[in-house]
Amino acid sequence: MGMDMLELNSIHKLRPLVGEFEPGTVCLVGAGPGDGSLISVRGAARLMQTEVVFYGSGIEPELLALLRGDVKRICIGGDLAHPAWPSDQLNNELVRYVMEGKRVVWLTKGDPFLFNQGFRISQHLAQAGVFYEVVPGISTVLAGSVMAGIPLMCAGQSGAVALASRQNDPDVSRGLNFGALVGMDAIALFMEINE
Repeated sequence: MGMDMLELNSIHKLRPLVGEFEPGTVCLVGAGPGDGSLISVRGAARLMQTEVVFYGSGIEPELLALLRGDVKRICIGGDLAHPAWPSDQLNNELVRYVMEGKRVVWLTKGDPFLFNQGFRISQHLAQAGVFYEVVPGISTVLAGSVMAGIPLMCAGQSGAVALASRQNDPDVSRGLNFGALVGMDAIALFMEINE
């Protein structure tokens, strides 16, 4: 099943903005803060151009609706009912499809690099000699504060903001340094929802 004329015309118009999505490339796309309308133009275009997409359980259906009918869709879990794939399994599958010459997207909530997984994937791809690109996503810290009408920094009142997360990573031995946060003007605390 191919693209209809409207889809082809839309991608053609976006090409000067987003560039080509070459075969044999992985694109790490940030889906944004849980509202599909807030994905970036490049992220939406890559979804329309991809041949294989890996996505987590929490991705909005309207984003998956951007995919062509012939796209291979692979849900990698990430909720209580469907545990996330181990990193090695995901990394190996990304490389496998790229070696077949496919355009591959890993679609994640928020921003690919805000937490560690996007960075780890990019390191694995680089070590495997795979070309990749990263499409930033609007993080929940920025979108949440804007939607709540609360500026993270305000001229004359606050000049610094700290982003912090409870560590749920076995590779991180130290906990959150609350002492370092005490003097910050604003603190955005991220919590994982998978427990």
